[in-house]
This record gives sequence, structure tokens and C-alpha cells, in this order.
Amino acid sequence: MLIRQEVGNAFAEWDESEPLKWVMREVTGKGKDRCEEVVEFELASQREGYAETFLVAIKDALIQTRHRVRLQTIHYRVGAFRNLLRISREQGVAGHVVERIDGAFLRGLSDKRDLVPAGYLKTLTTLFKAQRGNEALFARDLRPGDFPVRKGKRGSVGSRKHNILSAALTRGQLVRILDVVEAAYEEGELDLARYSFIRLALHVFGRPASYRVLRCRDLRVDTNPDTGMKTHFVDLPLPKTRAHNKPRATIKLNAEVGCLLEKQREAVARDYGWLVEKKSEVTSAANYADLPLFPAIRVAIATKSAKNLGMLATTASFRSAYLDPIRELTRLKLSFNGLRHTVGTQLALMGSSKTTIASVLKHGTEDTAKVYVDLFFEKVLDQLSDSMEPAFEEHYPVFDVMRSKLDNIPLPRRITSEDMETVRTEVTGECGRTAACDYAPIACYTCKRFIPCYDADHSINLAVVEREIKHAEGHGLPMRSELAKYKHIGNAIRVVIAICDRKNAAPEAQREAEGEAV
Repeated sequence: MLIRQEVGNAFAEWDESEPLKWVMREVTGKGKDRCEEVVEFELASQREGYAETFLVAIKDALIQTRHRVRLQTIHYRVGAFRNLLRISREQGVAGHVVERIDGAFLRGLSDKRDLVPAGYLKTLTTLFKAQRGNEALFARDLRPGDFPVRKGKRGSVGSRKHNILSAALTRGQLVRILDVVEAAYEEGELDLARYSFIRLALHVFGRPASYRVLRCRDLRVDTNPDTGMKTHFVDLPLPKTRAHNKPRATIKLNAEVGCLLEKQREAVARDYGWLVEKKSEVTSAANYADLPLFPAIRVAIATKSAKNLGMLATTASFRSAYLDPIRELTRLKLSFNGLRHTVGTQLALMGSSKTTIASVLKHGTEDTAKVYVDLFFEKVLDQLSDSMEPAFEEHYPVFDVMRSKLDNIPLPRRITSEDMETVRTEVTGECGRTAACDYAPIACYTCKRFIPCYDADHSINLAVVEREIKHAEGHGLPMRSELAKYKHIGNAIRVVIAICDRKNAAPEAQREAEGEAV
């Protein structure tokens, strides 16, 4: 018999004969944004060494946390408990079948604390604080101080700063990512879906939950009736706003990324249109605009999630389908947090406030962004530079300084870009040496001394480089080295464009944040 329990906006379901395997379902959004999230859980694998009543009590307590946290948070906590119980059993923490957490169990766990990830111990403490009077879970005489914890040498704030510096990518690493994925895409080793995804991720620095729920209609294209020029926007969902119906941020895309996403949208409509027809036969009518912009890659998974038009069910499955293949190609420790730490540290270097950084990165609160500002007020980078030169070079953000094209840049160091074909001239940066060399401005983008103008249109140089690439492609093997060189420079320019776009978005984000505060 199927048991169904309503918890807030979600439902938990399990078979009465197997209460330790259950599913939680939740429908979010309204109208065309309606989407069902389905997450599976299990604690049945921990029956050895633990009483059934104890495991069921853990399950019931975690289900009830849906009133306060998301399904994905519950999914993490179930996994944390499952692994904590497994490690405790394997390490002989308790010499008997555990019916509840008591003092003896915690003393045994404390002795083995170095073998248990800090997050698992924290999850146990969090559950105790919420379920302190639940004697099916915890002995009555327990106190918060009885629970073992693992504190790193840096402390919680210090660890966060270390994680940011370790994950933030250098300019060279960003360019390498583009070099590798571009080559893989051209050689057919990387499909359009993953290529267009990473190009978007390197442009807007969003969360995986945002990319996962993007639909084809969220890409908007405005065409100037006089010139025919297109301007692309993406309406990016904001997952961490603690609202059931998630708000969206409209982000302007550069032309190259926008056109690539248009191509991806056409491919989705062509290859996944059958899901629209299948859904329309069963439920309310749907159209091609409702298809996810980045659907399940494998047909079997897309068919299984036909109710959601092929949208991947979890952020973990999205990361596995889209980011992991990129990580394997580049052989870098690439993560969504790493990309966001890159732009967060960059904005802090430019003097942006925590309010601005939180607005650009779409954080739920300003406090989350405060750590970026603290890094630079505390001169952490200066300390790294003095005492840990290799680590400093490895973890240093993209640019430590930028200019405005309106600044009074000394003429010998001023970098002026020209496109003779379009008769355009633009001040694009400053040379960090005494004078710009003869290879400026094209070679500047791969030079560590380059100080770019954040408000300049660097596409003027990208257009020149792209013409050089086309010329080299037309001359076969003799121009292979030139082709590789210009492709690398083109990707270096794209990195500068992406960072400048985030910098230019900061003032508008600041105004929006101030308007919301009023």
C-alpha cells in the first residue's frame, strides 16, 4: 500500500512494506514555469547495526524539514546521515544495535571524529537542535556540547576565504577552458549543448540550479528594425531567494554568446520537440518555448522526465551531464562555485561593495558577499604575495586593476585599437610597462601587464582576430600555428569581455539593490 504525506508544498510517498525508501515530489512555479521536482531517498542500506524505529524516526524528522529547507538540502542531509551511520558502524563506534543517539555513541563518535567529514557532524548537531525532545532519536540527557565537531585551523570564516582563493580561476585558466572546449567542439568531441552551456556559464557566472531550469523562452532577442542588429537577453532564475516562485534577473548577453544560444534553442526544438507532443497528449498543452534550454543529453533520461519536457531532475544530475564532461576535457578543478568566486574576487578588487557583489552574483543576502570584500580590506592577497608567491600566482584573480577609457592614461602607455574595415577607433586599455609595444593591442590580451578598460568595447579587437582566423583557415597546414595563436588570443579577449560585462553590470545592480532597500 502506498503511503502519501503532505509537507508544505511537497509530498512524500513510500510503500508501506518498505518505509526506508521514499520519494518526495514538489511542483514549483506558475503557468508555463510549472515544474515537478522529484527526489529519491533511502536509509534501508543502514539496517545493519541500527534499529528500524530509529531509522524511521530519522526519515520522519528529515521529511518535516521541508517546511524550512529545499528538497535538495534534504537530499544532502539524508546522504550525510547515511554515510555517518555507515562510518560509525565500520569503525565500531557502538558495539550494539543503536536504538537512539546516546552519550556512549557520541563518545565513540568523538574518538573517530577525524574520520568523519565535518559536514556530517554538523548535520547531526543541526538535527539535534530541531529534535531535542524526540526520544526516538536522542536520549533525554544529551546536551549540544556532547556532540563532536571538527574545527579547521582557519576557523569557519578563514576556511571560506581559503576556499574562495583556492577555487577562483586565473585569467590563464579561463582562457585555457575556452581553448580546450572550442577545439573539442570544432573536432566533434563536444556537442553543441555542452559547448553553449559553458560559454554561457563563463559569461554570467550563475548557479547550476539557474541553468537547469532555463527554458527556451527565457532567451529573448530584440532586433533593431532600422539596423537589423540583434540584442540578446536571458531571464535567469534566482534559486536562493527563499521564495516558492523564484524571481528572475534579466541579463544582457554579448552577441557571440547570444547567437550561440539561439543555435542551441533551434537544436532543442528540433531534437526534443517530440516531448512537447507527448506531454500535450497527457496533460495541458505545451509548446516548443517550454522546452528546457539545456535538457537531458541521453534520450532515456529525457523520456523518463517527459513530464518536465526533458528537464534534468536535480542540480547534481545537471552537473554530471554538463559540467563534468568539461572538467574532464580541461583537467581543471572546475566548479560552479569556482566561476562565481572568480567574478566575486574580481569585483572586490575593483572596489565594489558587498551590496553590489551580492546583486551581480544574485546572492540571497549581502552577508554572503561580505567575505569577498573582507579578503581585500584585510590585505589577504598582499600577505599571500609576500609569503606564498607560487600560491599567490596560482590563485590570483583575473585582474588586480582596471581602467576607464575616460581616465587620463599617459599617451605612451595608452592602448588604442583600430578596425580599419569598420573605421572604428577605441581606447581599450593601458600598458603596465613604460610604453605599449609594437604588438599592441592584439597581443595585450595574453600579456600579464595589460590593464583593460572595463567600459571599452573590446569586440573591436575580437573582430580583427576573427578575420585573421578566417584567413588562416583558408590557407591550410602552412598557417596552422598562426591559426592556433589567433584562436588563443580570441579566447583571451572573450575572457576580458566577460569580466568587463560583469563590472559594467555592477552600477545597475547597485541601483536595483538600493531601490529594493527603499
